[in-house]
Amino acid sequence: MESAMQLLLAEAGVDITSAAVQAALRRHVMALLSATSGYLQEHSSRPVSSSSVRHQQDEVLAAGSGCSCCCDYQQQQQRHDREQHCVGDHPHQQQHEEGQYVQYVHSVPFMSQCEHHMLPFHGSAHISYLLPKDTGVSCSCKASQQQQQQRPLTQQEAEELVHCYTKRLQVQERITHQVADAVNRLLQPAGVMVVISAAHMCMVARGVENHAGTTSTRAAFGVYQKDARLRCKFLRSLQLLQ
Repeated sequence: MESAMQLLLAEAGVDITSAAVQAALRRHVMALLSATSGYLQEHSSRPVSSSSVRHQQDEVLAAGSGCSCCCDYQQQQQRHDREQHCVGDHPHQQQHEEGQYVQYVHSVPFMSQCEHHMLPFHGSAHISYLLPKDTGVSCSCKASQQQQQQRPLTQQEAEELVHCYTKRLQVQERITHQVADAVNRLLQPAGVMVVISAAHMCMVARGVENHAGTTSTRAAFGVYQKDARLRCKFLRSLQLLQ
């Protein structure tokens, strides 16, 4: 991949023999592997962490002499992995009672790449879903399998799911529907709603050059699709989450 980047930059007139450019190439390859790691993940079952991209990044580091910023990046990733396995309440995960259901809410920051211009866009994905209040009660009947399937996502699982779809060349509308559909298939909840708010660099660096604007998209299934009151309640609550 570094050779391909060298060819591209050489065609653009960049001096690829520069030590700074050589280091930048290695960092860019690592960033590209991270930004497209969602293609290596599938969510037909409950989310699990994938180490494939980390292995590829290690190979990039091993191929060259490395640099201080690459080592810092690797150490930051290792610290992040350890933190993700800590047990405890998460500031971006909430639950509330909603009639006969329990409402679970996850707020997941993300970074993605616009497939139109290959420029980044970033924001937060807010996920709300409703599960029966008796979810998780042990049972020997056939319903126990469905209850296990309806176990609420942990915050780490929610992040893995969102990143599966955001770490690709994407458009915001597609991410919104993909995340909502994935939660709906995985948990089979009474309802699920996903709201994404993001700022797009393609609107800042080119075109209208809007530095203050954000774009919001939403998708809903089940009771969220049918009940305007539930949708409005969730949308109002996002003022507290953002």
